[in-house]
Amino acid sequence: MLPIIDELKRRHVIRTTIAYAAVAFIIMQLVEIVFPIFNFPQWTQQFIIILLLIGLPITIILAWMFDRTAGGIKRTEDLSPVSRTRIRVRYLLISVIAALTGMLIYQTIYERESGQLSILKIVPANSIAVLPFENLGSKEEDEYFSDGITEDIITELSKIKNLLVISRTSVMKYKGTKKSIQKIGEELGVASILEGSVRRAGDRVRITGQLIDAKSDQHLWAEKYDRELSDIFAVQDEVASSIASALRIELSDDESTRIADSQTESIEAYDLYLKGRNLYHTYDVSKLEESIKYFKQAIDIDPGYALPYTGIAKARVLLSYNLWVDRDQMNAWLVEAKQYAEDAVALSPTDPETVFTLGYYFRRIGEPERAHEYFRRTIAINPSHAHAYDEIGDVFLSTYGDLEGALEFYRNALERDPALAPPKYSTIDIMLKKGQINAALDYAYESRRMHPGSIAWIPEIHAALVSKLKYDESKELLLTAKQIFKNNDQLMFYNMLLGISAIHQGDNELAEECIANIKETEDAHMTHHLDYLRGYKAFFDRRYDAAIGFFERLLNKDMIFRHSVDRLVVADIARYWKALAHIEKGEYQSALFEASIFRPKPSVRVNQLIGGDLFWAKQYYLKGIAYDGLDDPKNARENYEKFLKVWSEADNYLPEIVYTKERLQKLKGVS
Repeated sequence: MLPIIDELKRRHVIRTTIAYAAVAFIIMQLVEIVFPIFNFPQWTQQFIIILLLIGLPITIILAWMFDRTAGGIKRTEDLSPVSRTRIRVRYLLISVIAALTGMLIYQTIYERESGQLSILKIVPANSIAVLPFENLGSKEEDEYFSDGITEDIITELSKIKNLLVISRTSVMKYKGTKKSIQKIGEELGVASILEGSVRRAGDRVRITGQLIDAKSDQHLWAEKYDRELSDIFAVQDEVASSIASALRIELSDDESTRIADSQTESIEAYDLYLKGRNLYHTYDVSKLEESIKYFKQAIDIDPGYALPYTGIAKARVLLSYNLWVDRDQMNAWLVEAKQYAEDAVALSPTDPETVFTLGYYFRRIGEPERAHEYFRRTIAINPSHAHAYDEIGDVFLSTYGDLEGALEFYRNALERDPALAPPKYSTIDIMLKKGQINAALDYAYESRRMHPGSIAWIPEIHAALVSKLKYDESKELLLTAKQIFKNNDQLMFYNMLLGISAIHQGDNELAEECIANIKETEDAHMTHHLDYLRGYKAFFDRRYDAAIGFFERLLNKDMIFRHSVDRLVVADIARYWKALAHIEKGEYQSALFEASIFRPKPSVRVNQLIGGDLFWAKQYYLKGIAYDGLDDPKNARENYEKFLKVWSEADNYLPEIVYTKERLQKLKGVS
């Protein structure tokens, strides 16, 4: 019997494997260099590498079995009759190679974290995170200044198109951290880390910076700048250019010009802007007016300084989102936001923040196409602008109802800013729309651990728990989170969700208390909370006529919403419950009518309206039941099948999925 090595050589397995490995290595190098240039999402790089790894055992097996000859590809002939032992050896060899390759794929694609498997990130070579610069000044109140320097260096680096820069939100959580550079680089998915310090003393400032390879912990660059405070802008430019050089990124003329461009020459105006921006980034409504005061003082000193204008515009838009019940006040804020956003673009038309701010305003007033245009322009100027990706995702979700398109933009946003909250709760909303309750619940709990003070996770977790019939947990969730629900709108929402849990628990006293709490709230007559909870309770009390009446009120009631499109969502949900009530009464034609006038696509994020959009897809489920009741098996089957297609990724245990599959099985063969 020939030795195994000789047999591998004869069948050209070794030569083929080496050739495959060489070509795969070249492809992986090209992917690492080319994909970031074109801003391809990270999963495309992972996909290519997975394909190459999967292809290796296939190539080895084909090389063993076949050979290329002058007559074409032919099966490799044995030199002599193959004994049973040799057959065993041959297939044992192939099995070992396949097993080793599988282990290689496992180790390359996955890593163990907390006993769970997670996909290993491919870190782009040209990627960086700027850690919060340490304030070494004698005044603790100078913290805003060191934070401002950090953010401005991030902004300067973001002007380099071939460099992925992690946004402010994600890096600020590392302020004062004891974690190693390697651990931070791993968590943020970057190749390089910039850290440093700021010491401000009178009219002088000392800034130190060091660029570190996140994997090897080696210093790539370090510098100390001891300058007059008036030179602060030049220092920021020098840092950005030096880092580009250290990472061997060649700056274009346009990039060099934009890095050198300074918004203002006034240190006093800049200082006031930093104070305002620092307050704005708390996202605390009570501090927004103070931030606006600083922005306006900066404009008084330098009317040509564009960034304070963006600060005022964004603060006014944020106020309008949080205090939207007072329509007159909200409209006044939006008028002011528009003026300042337009002034900012007029002063600095190519600055990504001015362009983004105008898009942010258009998105707020319900002009998604114009908003989309400005967000696209923002990304063209600054490919690392995570908020712009998130806002485009919202346009795809709320306007186009394109769930997959929205998810792609949310993934892009989180790649640039892993701590950014909005794309996370939008992703959870999409999971709920798809019926992926388990995945939504896991992601919501994980996200809430990162942002424990946010209300956004509560309604989504509540909707998932109610869908899983975990009513005790849904009630406990609300009782332990009550302190973060503060204004009237939030408290009405809280009582509505708590009332839903109480209804499912059979706690009639608590449900009535929640209804009374909403009713006593000043703005209750202007919102959907009261009638929705009353209708919900009537339905589960089997008072179907009363339920239909309450949900009909929601369709005709003059209400106000944070977004005008929210009315469409509430209308669909009201029709869902009306249809169910009609089905319970045996009024199938009426149920069919209600289920036939849903909005055409599952647009709009609904976590702040009801909790989760588990209703849109069920229009086909309702139609299936209605046609079933009307003894129309053909249309019943058609709608049941459409429901399963729309909810093809839904959890199989959901009662609607179980019932639909059972009905389809029984309807087989019925004409």
